[in-house]
Amino acid sequence: MSRAPPRRGTNDGASRREVRTDVLIASTAVLGVATAVVGVFFTEWSGRGSERSGLRTAPSLGLRDGGLQVGVVRSF
Repeated sequence: MSRAPPRRGTNDGASRREVRTDVLIASTAVLGVATAVVGVFFTEWSGRGSERSGLRTAPSLGLRDGGLQVGVVRSF
């Protein structure tokens, strides 16, 4: 039994959806990286008044259990 070749319109619709999905994934990744950059480099982690209270706040980044761990550390 021979199969008929797929219709052209069906493949074009699938290709457009694939491109749309790729663009959405790339956009999400770019926005995620931009958020991380702003959080790490442009955020004043010490805040106002930290000198008076003796609290220190800093971002932390590390590897744990085979994954990336991001957090905030507060110390006296």
